[in-house]
Amino acid sequence: MANTCVEVGEASIRIVDLEVPVREVADFFRGLPVEERPFTLMKAIEVGVFCLERGRTAQDTDFVKRKVAELLVQVENAVIDIPKRAEENLLQKIGVLAKAVKAQVEEALRPLVSEVDNLAKEVRGQEAAAEAIEQTTLKGAPYEEEVTGLLRNWAKAVGAEVHHVGGDNLPGDVNIMIPADGIIAQPMTIVVEVRDRGSRAMGRKAIAAEMTAKMAARKATAGIYLSRTQDGLSLREIGEWAEGSCDYGPWVACTHQHLSDRRPFLNRTAKTCYASGHFTRGRFRFNRAAG
Repeated sequence: MANTCVEVGEASIRIVDLEVPVREVADFFRGLPVEERPFTLMKAIEVGVFCLERGRTAQDTDFVKRKVAELLVQVENAVIDIPKRAEENLLQKIGVLAKAVKAQVEEALRPLVSEVDNLAKEVRGQEAAAEAIEQTTLKGAPYEEEVTGLLRNWAKAVGAEVHHVGGDNLPGDVNIMIPADGIIAQPMTIVVEVRDRGSRAMGRKAIAAEMTAKMAARKATAGIYLSRTQDGLSLREIGEWAEGSCDYGPWVACTHQHLSDRRPFLNRTAKTCYASGHFTRGRFRFNRAAG
């Protein structure tokens, strides 16, 4: 191959000392007649050159196609990216504007924010105080005083004494002390437990336990469990009025409505106490001044 020379003319080529070291080629030409070998070799070269040209052209076309596809992808990506870049630029400008507006608004609202914060602190303080009171005897103090005033209005008619004792941190809020003066056979003390909240609707068992503790602490022989609203009494077991007893004597449970209507309240309470043997039959009377 080193001494091979290929001379190219206007319309032909001349090959000098060409050796083709390919067994398949040698086998093919060995099978041809000697006189046909030059022509066949020429045709083989012609066909081969034609194939090479077509292959190169195809390669060039594929190359061009690939380049065009790459360019199209780049253009498509660039077009897709345009809105994103525009949006980013717009958001950047809006962000600058928003910061400026926010600063102005914050500056304008700063006094109002401070006022609202102070008000919120005051409200939270009041709520904390109210919650603390809820856990102490102060919660029911105003209502206890209201009940004490109502009881004193009719206690004068029967010579009874009414004392607000809820502030001594012992069970029971109001004591009614009735002397033995002919109205009753023996002196008696009625302890009144006053409830101004309905977080728990009390039933018979719970009220009996409460009144046992109150009557024991106040050495009372009767008790009244008074709830400002129906929410504090079990609707099924107590309703607006119920009577019961414990180891220390009878008790009555009712709502404030019955206390406000004093004459029926006193008569029904007296009836309950009479059943316990504290009143002399036929001698318990309230005059109209008690009403």
